Amino acid sequence: MAKSDSHVFVGAAQVTGGSLGGLFRQKVGDDRWERLTKGLPEPAAIQAVTIHPSNPQIVFVGTHDGPYRSDDGGTTSTRPDFPRDLAVWSITVHPDKPRVIYAGTSPVGVFRSEDGGDTWTR
Repeated sequence: MAKSDSHVFVGAAQVTGGSLGGLFRQKVGDDRWERLTKGLPEPAAIQAVTIHPSNPQIVFVGTHDGPYRSDDGGTTSTRPDFPRDLAVWSITVHPDKPRVIYAGTSPVGVFRSEDGGDTWTR
């Protein structure tokens, strides 16, 4: 779960025979969850959600299909150039360099982006 000033985000993986998976957003103070699907893989198994600390409109999610980034608060997402055979289990933003993003993967690996998540290197 991640929280910006105006929204709470939750990611979930759909379990076989189980509940609905994906990325969900709720406006702070509201009681309704909105499922966000535009640009995400279907079905979306969300393992990580990170809101950029200096721009809450930028939301990173880690999925079974790699990382995705939203520049509009989660409404739409895009997948950057990232190896297709890696799931992303964690994403974090460097505390002093807001354009540097790290992603932890499975199989085990760490990738770094120095341009805000557009391109990644192992």
